[in-house]
Amino acid sequence: MTLTRTAVRASAIGAGAGLLVAPFALTAPAANAAVDCGTTTPTATVINGTICEVRFDTAGSYSFTAPSGVSKLAAVVIGAGGGALGNSYEAYGAASGVAVYVDSVDTSANIDVIVGAHGIGGETPTDGEASSVNLDAALGGGAGFSGYGGGSNADFTGAAYWDSSVDGWSYGAGAGAGADGSVCVAGAGVTLDDIATDSTLFPGDDTQAYATGGSCSDTSVVTTAQIAGNGGSIGNDIVPADGVDGLVVLRWAATVTPDPAPSPLPSTGQPFPSGLAFVGASAVLAGGMAFAAGLIARRRRTN
Repeated sequence: MTLTRTAVRASAIGAGAGLLVAPFALTAPAANAAVDCGTTTPTATVINGTICEVRFDTAGSYSFTAPSGVSKLAAVVIGAGGGALGNSYEAYGAASGVAVYVDSVDTSANIDVIVGAHGIGGETPTDGEASSVNLDAALGGGAGFSGYGGGSNADFTGAAYWDSSVDGWSYGAGAGAGADGSVCVAGAGVTLDDIATDSTLFPGDDTQAYATGGSCSDTSVVTTAQIAGNGGSIGNDIVPADGVDGLVVLRWAATVTPDPAPSPLPSTGQPFPSGLAFVGASAVLAGGMAFAAGLIARRRRTN
């Protein structure tokens, strides 16, 4: 049986195109890289694709188990902010909690985590409580104090001091974790990167300031931002605010499994575009169909 020239040509073109890319027809697209933080409670969040993070920001005691295989775990610990002072003749903001960095937390046993509770604002305000990871603690902020803004729990050193009066009222702001207060300007807070020394786990892209001192004002109402470690503020409404609970942040390096490399082109060594797999399969099919069409045409002509 002899094929027609048209059938032969169609078969050759289709089969040739199919054979050109057929070796790659089963090449699958590269899978996404796998990022694994292990199983934790609470569940870890992936930061920047390579860092695992767990946060505790509600007052209380916790137990955390590091995932198997973690070689280093670092922590930022922030104490709770104190409560502001307010009465019939004075208004003083409270200090923020202290911020502490722990470069290497012991992971050989369960990790004890404590998040300090905020201080309560009022005529007799209370200090913020300390936060801790195992034995590493960060003190809570001192409550607003007559003649001073809040200082640390140990003393009132570094707190804003203002012994002047405005319209018969005395005002003062609280110190922050990053700086003292001044007059009614609250002391600045800190970012996680400000106090961490491991640039791999804390790469310098954190912009949120925590543990800012409580501010005050004799001309307007002041609110306390609900950000971990902040001291309570007070304004001319003389409503002393509570501080904010502390914070514990744990970080470790994620296990990253790279993408598998795609198959290279035989002659160039360059990765083969996975989309051509479909083209190759289609060309093989087209060649076979053309060949079959030629056989059918030949039989009709001979019958």
